[in-house]
Amino acid sequence: MGGRPNVRAAAGGGTALSLVAAAKERLTIREIGAQLFPGWKPGKSCRCPWREDRNPSFSVTEDGRLFHCFASGDGGDVVKFLALAKGIGESEAAREFIALAGVKAGGASAPLAPLPVRPAEPEKPREKPELPAMDEGTPAEHRQLASLRSLNIEAINLALGRGLLRFCDSREGRAWCVTDADRWAAQARRLDGERWQRLTGRPKAWTLAGSRASWPIGFADAVTRERVAVVEGGPDLLAALHHAWASGCEEETGVVAMIGAACRIPPECLPAFAGKRVRVFVHSDAAGMKAARKWAAQLAEAGARVDGFSFAGMTKADGQPVADLNDMAEIDADSWEANRAEIEGALKF
Repeated sequence: MGGRPNVRAAAGGGTALSLVAAAKERLTIREIGAQLFPGWKPGKSCRCPWREDRNPSFSVTEDGRLFHCFASGDGGDVVKFLALAKGIGESEAAREFIALAGVKAGGASAPLAPLPVRPAEPEKPREKPELPAMDEGTPAEHRQLASLRSLNIEAINLALGRGLLRFCDSREGRAWCVTDADRWAAQARRLDGERWQRLTGRPKAWTLAGSRASWPIGFADAVTRERVAVVEGGPDLLAALHHAWASGCEEETGVVAMIGAACRIPPECLPAFAGKRVRVFVHSDAAGMKAARKWAAQLAEAGARVDGFSFAGMTKADGQPVADLNDMAEIDADSWEANRAEIEGALKF
């Protein structure tokens, strides 16, 4: 005979499917997770409880009925969660779930069965990367970098003084790096302005091996100042200091650089932004706008007063649109006059 078999639960008197549905009324991912992983905090953005997850890549719906892991692509209901958490098949997980929920055929319910608690594993302390030797560069290199990025030399000096800019040797010549005193991350670019030839895809920027890519470079210095500019990438970090110096507000202005639009600000850094005035400057493309919304939401939730800055209508001297904060240093004269108030107030917020 064709059709789906009518699978009965071991207790009899009801399909396994209906028993699972009844069990879901008693137990959610939140209750299962609390028993299996003491200390785990499920939420819209959280860490995966059964593997090392340096950056939150897991999500649980508010009602605790569904989950999704953005790193692995896994997702589903509480039965799938239990199966992955315990490393068992979904059929076995369904039977165990029904037993845990104390659901029986005919609508009877027994007390909830306790899950065997997995001892909480102590979080491994994160080790800082072994970054290559760096130096402050020479005056000639400072001038070369200022010219390359169309910035004033004062911006270079400010970045050096705050420990945000360093230079290093590479197999492709001298490079300039954005980093900070915390030394969690560093991103390098060739001082001659060329792309990295030895790296796959020949990128402009090279995030050095071992770097914590999500680290907000400049964070410790920035949060001690009156206002904080959040930018994307090394060139915009230098450009923020260029525009702050030009506007006479460099001492009150801290700069934080995220070294990739896909990064999220680490949870442990967010409380330091509470009460701060923060302005987000991002690249005016789809990835940049998505990053702006993401970072602004994180910062606002942490208690910061957040806004953004738009480059709309601004044009560079070569006729191309201004797409980021570094481009704004190359704005043409007419565009400067038309947008003077916005530009002079960009870092005075």
